[in-house]
Amino acid sequence: MRITHLRQADLNLLIVFTVLAEERNVTRAAARLLLSQPAASRALQRLRDMFHDDLLIRTSTGYQPTPKGERLLHELESTLARLDRLLRGKDFDPGAEETSFQIASTDHASYVICPLLCRTVLAPAGKVSFHFMPLHDGTFEAMEKGRIDLVLTADDGYAPAHLAKEAIFEVEFVCVVAKESKSLIISHAPRWNRTNNPVIKSVWLP
Repeated sequence: MRITHLRQADLNLLIVFTVLAEERNVTRAAARLLLSQPAASRALQRLRDMFHDDLLIRTSTGYQPTPKGERLLHELESTLARLDRLLRGKDFDPGAEETSFQIASTDHASYVICPLLCRTVLAPAGKVSFHFMPLHDGTFEAMEKGRIDLVLTADDGYAPAHLAKEAIFEVEFVCVVAKESKSLIISHAPRWNRTNNPVIKSVWLP
């Protein structure tokens, strides 16, 4: 595991950034962090140097995150909660957990699984939230890097072998044609393409 950047970073700055992004005000953030206002401002400057980005920009209504700042805050919402749980040494408790799970899914899997998932998990776990996103070419890479927690997709052979997987449900596709359309011959059974849509090859005869 390469952790070159992690060894060089002050992880406390990530907590400072999260509070600053939530408060959008240095004075209020400093009060929450039990820091002086100048110390909070210096921490913000160190964060900007670390990420080579302004992260938070002053506006008439308070600080607003840059696009990179938004992405960083989004990832820290789940990452910091997990680190805190790891340091506490406690098991996962959905009733007390406060985090957001990132879930990538096909449209069909979202239609079938997401309503049940939300009803059974979100109700008892009041501080847990789900963020759903469509699949893309970098889905599994993002999962390996911890940016995605769960992928709901067809078992089409594209998932890396080292990732844990479990079959949740199976779907059977049926092709229905009119009686008069006898010239339609299905030459191959349905398969899945990389966009996770069923593909049926057919041949039209004269």
